[in-house]
Amino acid sequence: MLIDLYIGSDIGLWALKQTPTISINKVYIANNDSCNNEINEVKLFCFNNKITLSDLSKHTTVCDFAFSVHFKEKIPPSIISKYKAIYNIHPGALPYGRGMYPAFWALYKNEPAGVTIHEINEKIDRGAIVEQIILKYNLRTTGKELHSKIRKCEMLLYKKYFRKVLNKEQINSKPQMDGGSYYSFNDFKNLGDIPLSIWKYGKISLIKNL
Repeated sequence: MLIDLYIGSDIGLWALKQTPTISINKVYIANNDSCNNEINEVKLFCFNNKITLSDLSKHTTVCDFAFSVHFKEKIPPSIISKYKAIYNIHPGALPYGRGMYPAFWALYKNEPAGVTIHEINEKIDRGAIVEQIILKYNLRTTGKELHSKIRKCEMLLYKKYFRKVLNKEQINSKPQMDGGSYYSFNDFKNLGDIPLSIWKYGKISLIKNL
């Protein structure tokens, strides 16, 4: 059984190192991603604005499954349809925190926090949920603390489900609930002044951690 990996940032690099090389078909990474310089992988496919994911629609994969771990681009339907499923490790408690910086928004908006593994579809973070871990926090929880808990849960879910895929185990999923929330990078960028209550306990450290 071979899988494709769509990865980004430190957690994506970690996922790559956890996955047996003989089980990897290809690794996809954004050309401007921070972990780009740390990978020396012959199966690597980098892309930027000149080489887009749309170009990959011409690519024929030999894999039934793929995993996305902090991949920084939206995967188009033409690629999604080539797989039986692409599983995404999302650092938020879907349907809350779709999009960018879900842990920050959980603290900022007092929304549920957690980690979700879900199937990717044509809509951002809207695919059917395989499993999620809900994390508790309070007014004194810092961004750094929540970030650390989320990372551990992301690692736990990745290890659990890439092994299930490699072992050809059945993976069930269920549709997301209605409602929730979505935040873009511009939503974060346009916040303006951060309320004193967020600064008070160091929660704004999420800016550096996520």
